[in-house]
Amino acid sequence: MTDKETYPMTVESIPRFIAGIPGSLFWRKRNGEKAIEILGDTGTAGPGYDAGKLLRDLVWAQEMVVEDDFPRFKLFVQAVREGKEASVFFRIRETGATPGRRWLKITGAPSGGTSPYYYGWILDMTRDIDFINRLLEKDLERQTKIESEDIPVLLVDMGTKSVISRSTFAYDLFGYTFHEFNDVKFRDLYPPEAEPGMLRAYDACLLEGRWEGELTLVKKDGVSFNAGVKLKRLSVRDRDLLKMSFHSIRGETSGERDVPAASPDLLAAMEGKDEMEEILDTLLSHEQADSLFDGVTYVDVHARKGRVDIYGRGEPFRNFKSGISYEYEGTVSQMVREDRLEFFILRDTLESTRPIDWALFIPHGIRSYFGRTFFHGTRLRTLLIFCSTEPNRFTEADIEIFEPYYSAFLQGLRNWRKKKRG
Repeated sequence: MTDKETYPMTVESIPRFIAGIPGSLFWRKRNGEKAIEILGDTGTAGPGYDAGKLLRDLVWAQEMVVEDDFPRFKLFVQAVREGKEASVFFRIRETGATPGRRWLKITGAPSGGTSPYYYGWILDMTRDIDFINRLLEKDLERQTKIESEDIPVLLVDMGTKSVISRSTFAYDLFGYTFHEFNDVKFRDLYPPEAEPGMLRAYDACLLEGRWEGELTLVKKDGVSFNAGVKLKRLSVRDRDLLKMSFHSIRGETSGERDVPAASPDLLAAMEGKDEMEEILDTLLSHEQADSLFDGVTYVDVHARKGRVDIYGRGEPFRNFKSGISYEYEGTVSQMVREDRLEFFILRDTLESTRPIDWALFIPHGIRSYFGRTFFHGTRLRTLLIFCSTEPNRFTEADIEIFEPYYSAFLQGLRNWRKKKRG
């Protein structure tokens, strides 16, 4: 036998050929005739389903094919009658003891030459489609798990128009606490005068699935600002959701309370920083007031792993090796997570009963500190702690003084995490 020898497929060999392809059916018809000849079937036939009748009787086919798919199927049958090559996916109803639907793909083409036959192939694609749908659903579920995204992101239920999930950075952007966000509605995110533009974007997303542009938004305390917004419609388990991602935030205007923003100098200095030591050094070198703090620590919380990783900079931490892990049990992180605290103040470390204060802060001369928490949904991930070598240095009256540091720190934190992810 030579390489040039071939074995042409004959009608007799077709059944043997398709026997190894489960869920397939091979058929043919003579040009100009309605009769369908089944050449082989390995499992596409089912209760109430007759492939030949499906192709030759459109009235019956209309009862069997799912309504939304019938127009496509009808075009395929027309192409078969005209002897044209065609292919279509469609769903068919099953009418047996366990009614359901199956996905089929049907393909047909003239044999060419002088042959009077038109050949077709039906494949049962139900398992393949189900597998693809599961993958798509997992991808959609991944897209809806937004808590750990490193930009402000909200997930809105398009039915109730409630905010059902948000990333850590959304808390800082809009100024709501975790519990307050549970009652936030879509209409609470923008000022009344911005409603026409917001509704246009919302309607465009309903029609096209996505929208991108700039919108005017509003914080909890009435401060309006502009931001680049990406809207994406997601459908998960028959539930329509709207994913809102915010970037290019600028132009804050005065409201009921003027919240300080990071200075341009601090933001510029933080640009490109992706090492935690230099991020913390940048905060230290841009203090908003003299002797506001002597050191600063970042706590990377891994509660599920039972540890926290701590980075410290400033004169008190000059001999401290950043990135050291401590047991989660007995740390500040555990305390603020359990009580859902947004900020915390320890006026005198010598009066503390927490092991972390005696293991970390007191040995480095820290007598008081002020901390800000950042939650990823229900999960505490980040603490930023400003430290002083003086006792009773911080009070609740100082809370707003630290706000200018957060946006710059989060900018650096995003860079740092991206670098760590590789």
